[in-house]
Amino acid sequence: MLVLMLFQPAILLHPIGAFAQEAVDTSFSETDQLLFTARQAFHEKKFDVAITTCEKILRKDENNLAALKIMGSGYYMLEEYDRARHVWARALEVSPDDPDIPKYMARLPKSDD
Repeated sequence: MLVLMLFQPAILLHPIGAFAQEAVDTSFSETDQLLFTARQAFHEKKFDVAITTCEKILRKDENNLAALKIMGSGYYMLEEYDRARHVWARALEVSPDDPDIPKYMARLPKSDD
């Protein structure tokens, strides 16, 4: 059976493309595990779950850039553009040189402000 390694060494992808959740390595930090959960939920179009998971991360680390980017993207996909704008603006404060955030923000419709 061919097993490929993804971004995190403990996350395995079976040849049929299904995630082997039982293979998650518990040596990863709680934040890493929550980020994985948020990313997975986002890719499964469960944007509310992704946002809630990012909120958990941000309660412990308000400057977690990955959580801010995922959360902003979740709000964007739910067409909650003001919330997306607010979260991405916070991400830009955390990482002013991040090349992705201005691209995300450029896709937002003009604010009514």
